[in-house]
Amino acid sequence: IVITSDQPPANLEGIDERLKSRFTKGLVLNIDPPDLETSKAILKSKILAQNLNPNDFDEEVLNLLATKFSKNVRELEGTLLRITFYAGSVKPTKHITIGYANDVIRPLMEAQEDKDALTENKIITVVANYYSLTPSQLTGKIRTSRVALARHIAMYLDRELLGTPLIKIGQAFGGRDHSTVLNGIAKVEKALKEDVDME
Repeated sequence: IVITSDQPPANLEGIDERLKSRFTKGLVLNIDPPDLETSKAILKSKILAQNLNPNDFDEEVLNLLATKFSKNVRELEGTLLRITFYAGSVKPTKHITIGYANDVIRPLMEAQEDKDALTENKIITVVANYYSLTPSQLTGKIRTSRVALARHIAMYLDRELLGTPLIKIGQAFGGRDHSTVLNGIAKVEKALKEDVDME
């Protein structure tokens, strides 16, 4: 059995102590983001999977993609797909230079820079402003329906956009526990599916 989590077993909240003990007894490993060479090897395998030749890409292009888009394989693959689509259909070329790649993926890099500039405090401030609340109301103890909805949305965005661990989100929102955060996020996810106004 393989179980993944953003926390070590001992830090998991809302889980029976016997299960935590069993998880700790197993082999616990960290999965770190791939290094540059591993990212490039993954990238080359994705290029080959598209029946393309890695030599048709400048080494600088491979380095750029492996450095900027290697947080997860889907992101790396999506960026590569954009380049190969442009090279095959929009601005046809046989060889991908660094200049060509920069032109094609500039919007992705700008979006990533915006995402990197995003912080937990910015999310809390923007959501609070949208609902005409103060950030302290969002992170405080008030439980009126309007404040609770705004709080849940901020928690959801914190998790979705920044990938913040549930325990850390709980700490930012007045020391709430893991299960409370999870419940708030689940409510927003459900509302997004059922309520068109939430989109």
